[in-house]
Amino acid sequence: MIKKNAFQSLIELLQSKTTFLIVGLIVFTLLLTSVLSLKYYLFQNMINEDNTSKKDIIASKTIKVVDNLYSDL
Repeated sequence: MIKKNAFQSLIELLQSKTTFLIVGLIVFTLLLTSVLSLKYYLFQNMINEDNTSKKDIIASKTIKVVDNLYSDL
C-alpha cells in the first residue's frame, strides 16, 4: 500500500504544471547554452593563435572609405 501511494504521488508530481514548466525551463536553458557554445566553438577553428584568419575572406563589393578627420590638414 505504501509503494502504491508513493508511486501515485510520483505520477502526480510528474503530471503537475509546475514540474512541466521547470523541466521546460531546464531544457530551454540547456538548448540555448549549447547553441551559443557551439557557435563559439565553430568559429575558434577559423582563427589562428595570433588572431589571424586561416582562410582568406573576399568581399563581394569594393568600398571606398574617406577619413574626414585628417582630410583638412
